[in-house]
Amino acid sequence: MDLLQVPVTRKRGIHASKRPNTVGSLIQESIYPTMGYRALGRWLLLKIIRQTHDEHKVALGAAIGMWVNFLPFPGMGGLIAITLAWLLRANMPAAFIAQIPSNPWTFPFLWWISYVVGLVIVPMPEGSISFGTLMKNFSWEYLGSNLVPLLEGVLLPMAVGGQVLGIVLGIVTYRIMYRQVGLFWDQRRARQAELARVQE
Repeated sequence: MDLLQVPVTRKRGIHASKRPNTVGSLIQESIYPTMGYRALGRWLLLKIIRQTHDEHKVALGAAIGMWVNFLPFPGMGGLIAITLAWLLRANMPAAFIAQIPSNPWTFPFLWWISYVVGLVIVPMPEGSISFGTLMKNFSWEYLGSNLVPLLEGVLLPMAVGGQVLGIVLGIVTYRIMYRQVGLFWDQRRARQAELARVQE
C-alpha cells in the first residue's frame, strides 16, 4: 500500500489564512486537525521524505521515535528522540514526528498497554501494587510510602512491556518507512524520466 497516494475523495482542511485566529480554534486544530489525521500524517511524511534520498536514515529516525513513545519519561520524548537520531545519524525530523503519539492525552493508554504486556513477561510478585490500585490512590504521599511494591508491581512490568512494544513497533515502523521512501523516489524518478522523454 502506498501511504502517500492521495485519494480523489480526500477531506480538505481549512487553510490557515481562513481559520479563525482564536485560542479555541488553535486548540481544536491541535487536537483534531480539520484536514484529518491521515492527511496530516501524509503531509508530514512527504515533508520528511523530500529532505533526503536515504531510505535508511528516514526509516531509522521514525523507528527511534516510535521506540521513544514507550519510554517512561513523559515530556522528554522529543529531546530523547532528536538526541538519539543525532547520535545514530538518523533523520531527526522523522524521529521527532514519530514520537508525537506520546503526549499527555495518550500517556495513560501507553502506560497501561505496556503494563499489561509486561505482566505476561514479569509476573506481579506477592504483595505488590497493581496499576489499577495505583491509579485509584495516586498521590505523592502514596508513591513515597509504597515505593518498593510499586517498583515491583507497576514500574518493572511497565518498563519491560514498553521495551517489548517499542522494539517490535520500531522494527515494523522501520520496514514500512523504508519501503515508502524508496517507493516515493522510484515514482518521482520515473515521472522525471517520462517528462524528459516527452520534452525531447
